[in-house]
Amino acid sequence: MKLNLLQRFSLISLIALLVFGITFGFLQTYLLEKNMRERAKELAASFVQHEIVSKMTGYDLITPKKGAEYDRFTKLVESIHFGLDVKQVKFWNSDYEVVWSYDRSIVGKKFPDQPPLKKALHGEISTKIDTYKNEEGYERGLGQLLEMYIPIVFPGDKKIRVVVETYQGLSVLTNDIGRQKKDIWMLTGAGFGLLSILLFGIFKSGTDRIAAQTRTITQSEEKYRNLVQSARDAIITVDHEGRIIMFNRAAEMIFDRDAKTVLGNSVEVLIPEKFRDAHRTGMERFFLSGESTVEGATLDLTGLKSTGEEFYVEVSLSASMEGDKRIVAAILRDVTERKIIQDQLIESEKQAFVTIVASSIGHELNNILAGLRGYSQMLLERTYDKEYVRKCAEIFNVQTERLASHANNLLSIGKPREPVMVPVEINRIIENVTEMLTISGILKMYTIEKNYSDRLPKIQGDSYLLEQVIRNLEINAAHAMVSGGILKLSSRLSNEGSHVEFTVADTGHGIAEDRRQLIFLPFFTTKKNGKGTGLGMFIIEKIVEQHKGYINLDSHVGVGTAITIGLPVSSGEET
Repeated sequence: MKLNLLQRFSLISLIALLVFGITFGFLQTYLLEKNMRERAKELAASFVQHEIVSKMTGYDLITPKKGAEYDRFTKLVESIHFGLDVKQVKFWNSDYEVVWSYDRSIVGKKFPDQPPLKKALHGEISTKIDTYKNEEGYERGLGQLLEMYIPIVFPGDKKIRVVVETYQGLSVLTNDIGRQKKDIWMLTGAGFGLLSILLFGIFKSGTDRIAAQTRTITQSEEKYRNLVQSARDAIITVDHEGRIIMFNRAAEMIFDRDAKTVLGNSVEVLIPEKFRDAHRTGMERFFLSGESTVEGATLDLTGLKSTGEEFYVEVSLSASMEGDKRIVAAILRDVTERKIIQDQLIESEKQAFVTIVASSIGHELNNILAGLRGYSQMLLERTYDKEYVRKCAEIFNVQTERLASHANNLLSIGKPREPVMVPVEINRIIENVTEMLTISGILKMYTIEKNYSDRLPKIQGDSYLLEQVIRNLEINAAHAMVSGGILKLSSRLSNEGSHVEFTVADTGHGIAEDRRQLIFLPFFTTKKNGKGTGLGMFIIEKIVEQHKGYINLDSHVGVGTAITIGLPVSSGEET
């Protein structure tokens, strides 16, 4: 019977599980035996250490025992319990001499070439399993024993004076290890047997489910292909090498190309020559790094028909993974007609905008020029009245200042000035503008209150543009107060110390809450017809943005308006 891929995988998995179970059992029993032997050694050494220290002193074990002293020491040794199944013991001093042994003939002899004894004299318990022999090589007939060299440290001693050599039988330990090994093999066999049965059931269920899912996927793929082919929008899929791998019927229609002629070719055949370099760079970056600034966005691009005709398309891109490779799907729509309509609408809006600008500026300039003509006529008729001549001159100054302000605002829109940033003192700029507007007569009828903070750090700014900001703010304040009031000028360092703030406040009519956000729009004004162009606050906002600053507006109807500008402190001037 031929096995499918999942069935083959299941069989291999079961065999691997069996091998793993056997390996796991051997590993567990090996570790068990190793740990039990180590634990037995540690317990035996600890027991011997306790027994020796409790019944002997270090001085009892320094010199070899000879004659009657040997017999007395033998009785002392026989009174000590060295542990379960200990067959023989031997005492060594730090000079590698046998202090006492059941073999009386070797007492007092030195055996310096014994590595286990050297390790013990350095504080390490040394063990080995061997057939017991005495140091002269004679068999004792005790069989296989656990030979241990145990260093003994008496209280108050820092140096190891004595090493006890014991020979312990292994039968009890071996039997105990054998029983526990048997238990482990039984538990391991039962566990892995149950696991094998469980996995077999899972694999069987999985095989049936995958077969059903395969049928469902096949049906879904067929529905997807039909949906893509019947879509009204063009759908094109490109692989990681930029080759076209899907081209639906709608794509054939808008590009005037047959799918058979483009499948497998580079997508660049659908892109005009002048845009191919930019497209190639973007695709290479995306496929190498996965980073894209256009994925998920809707783009307006240009397509190329088989006839060489260019047309506008709206494109939405999405990426997915096919294995370890990225593919990109694009949904395109021919928007040539819509683009033409949009261009016509934009052109109409431009013309309407020009009409609004011309009407607003023309009306404002006519008012100013009408006043100038009237006063010019009266000036010609009353040249003998010096006081009247002086008054007319002041009015001329005010009106020409208004003309200059409008001209600067128009220039700022038509040809924005690139700021020349240098460290400047804001207090000095405010004073210069205020003095000029006072001399010209614009601020003549208002009380000016000044509250400048001393020793402010310099800001990074363009003096010409900042003068334009302050001039517009002060003229707006004067217009808001109409026939008199208080103009308040102040400066200070922000709470964080990162910005210098200055405020221009008036006691005028204020701005209604629903109109506060509108004052920054071009050509919006709260003044009566002919009293302003609505460009002042728009220009102020643009200049403050150029300086990376901020604007705060505080206004109350019938009370007045305060506008605060915050500008960054010049580098090296932070306080």
